[in-house]
Amino acid sequence: MADDWIRMRTDLVRDPKLLRMAKRLAEGELSNVTRNVTRNAAVGAVLAIWGNARRNGRMLDESPDDLLLAGAELADLDDVSELPGTGDAMAFAGWVVEDASGLIFPGFFADYNTPVGANYREKNRERQRRFRERKRTGNRNVTRNALRNVTVTDRGEERREESNTNDSVVFQSVVDEFVKTTGRRARLTANRRKALTARFADAFFRENWREAMAVAQRSPFCTGTNDRNWVWTLDFFLRPDSVTKLMEGQFDGGSNAKTNGTGRTNGVERTLGDIADWISEGTDGGAESRDRIGTRTPGSDEGSDASRQNDSERLGVGT
Repeated sequence: MADDWIRMRTDLVRDPKLLRMAKRLAEGELSNVTRNVTRNAAVGAVLAIWGNARRNGRMLDESPDDLLLAGAELADLDDVSELPGTGDAMAFAGWVVEDASGLIFPGFFADYNTPVGANYREKNRERQRRFRERKRTGNRNVTRNALRNVTVTDRGEERREESNTNDSVVFQSVVDEFVKTTGRRARLTANRRKALTARFADAFFRENWREAMAVAQRSPFCTGTNDRNWVWTLDFFLRPDSVTKLMEGQFDGGSNAKTNGTGRTNGVERTLGDIADWISEGTDGGAESRDRIGTRTPGSDEGSDASRQNDSERLGVGT
């Protein structure tokens, strides 16, 4: 750093002020050493003191060439240089003046001790101005980016909330259409909402679900004309392939619908479907499927052997 450096003349050892300072030192602690040793000791002392003053002092506003070491005394210079009598010797040479404010080094920045150019103060002001400008610009960028992110986040949240609201309206319309078409009660549960989310991702379902619901209600098979008295439910309708099969006519007709190619009804598939409906409606709170599935109508116990025979035929197993 520039503040850690001072300039030094190579002929400082022959400077008149330093010679005066060395002479003063020779009258005290260095009285028993040679003149060259005294001068070299003085050079080391002033360099230590100037470096410390440059680092800890400040320019005087009223006299920019001078440096003030506030609150310091001449005796403090002895401690800095570790050479007794240095403060007094420097004052004797005219390099330092002690007053009520501290120690003043006259012409410190005008002579040879200045660590930077003569335009130091101007450069320092410019450096500080650029630093403050960068700080202000950085703060504005941070604020602008933060606001932009907040705005984007808020808009994203609004879009998600709007999407969720629209989905709820559409999903509820499916449930309402089922209630209107069948005359039976139903509600939009969490499981049905999940199923509707998956179904509405399919364009075919979105375009045909209303008509498929009407087809199911017109189908004798879907409205109880089958060997199980099974009636279509909302959970059946929300299976992945129900709308496709309804629109393809696989449930048209009565008890002979959905044959397996041998003239026999595919009882395994339908029986499994009935069980799935019963489980789904049981989970969602419905009970009517349980009443339809596993409970025989009056007179259905007649001919248990014939019933077992029919079951074998539906399953494709010979007796």
